[in-house]
Amino acid sequence: MKYENPLLKAQFIRRYKRFFTEAKLEEKIVLAHTPNTGPMTSCLEKNGYVYLSQAPTHSANGKKKPPRKLAYTLELTEVQGQLIGVNTHKTNALVAEALENKVITEFDNIANLRREYPIGNSRFDFYYERKGKKGLIEVKNVTLKGPENMALFPDTVSTRALKHVQEMRHLTSQNFECTFLFVINRPDLNAFSPAFDIDPAYAQALKEATSEGVQVLAYQCIPTINEHALTQKLPVKYIF
Repeated sequence: MKYENPLLKAQFIRRYKRFFTEAKLEEKIVLAHTPNTGPMTSCLEKNGYVYLSQAPTHSANGKKKPPRKLAYTLELTEVQGQLIGVNTHKTNALVAEALENKVITEFDNIANLRREYPIGNSRFDFYYERKGKKGLIEVKNVTLKGPENMALFPDTVSTRALKHVQEMRHLTSQNFECTFLFVINRPDLNAFSPAFDIDPAYAQALKEATSEGVQVLAYQCIPTINEHALTQKLPVKYIF
C-alpha cells in the first residue's frame, strides 16, 4: 500500500488529547491529526522523529478541495531508528490489499470478500465465504513492544476488544470461521502475545477462544516512508 504523496519528516514535540500531535516541520510548529486511540506506549521518543502526510489540496480531476481543519496526519513514528505504523485507519486497507494479492496464505481460496460486515451487535472488518461456510476476520493494529521483542495487544484495557472475542466465540459455535488477525506494524518484534499484564480478561478470553476454534494469526508489516506491506507470519504465544 503506497502513500499518495511522500511523507514529511518532522521532530516530535508532544502528543495531547489523544488525537493531536505537535511537531516541528522544517522551521514551523504544526499540529497533526493522530488517528490512534491508544496510548502509543513504546512508539514515541522524546525529540525523536515522526512522519506526516499532508492532505491534498486538489482532487484527481484538478478540482480544488475544501481545506481540512488539520492539514497533516501522523502516519509513522521513529524509535531507535525503527519506523512504526501508528495510523490505525490504514491497517484495514493494508489487509484488504494483502487478501486480494493472496499474501495471507490462510485466505488464498476465499470468495465474496466484503468489508465492514455487520452481524449481531457488531461490525467486523471482513466477511468472506469458502466451501459453503461463512467467515469473519477482525483486524488489530499492534505497536506495543514488550520484553524480549514481543508484540503485545492491547496497550490499554479494552472492553471493545473483549466484546469482539466473546462474539467471535459465539459465532464459531454457529459454524462461522472466525479469525483475529494481528498486524504487527513495526520491524523490531518477532512474536505476538496478548498483553496479560495490561488486560488479563482479554488475554484469557483470547486464549480460551483458540480452544473453541477461533483462529489467531499475526503478520508483520515493515513500514517505510513510501509504502506498507505485510511481509511474514509471526508465531503466536501466550506468555502468562
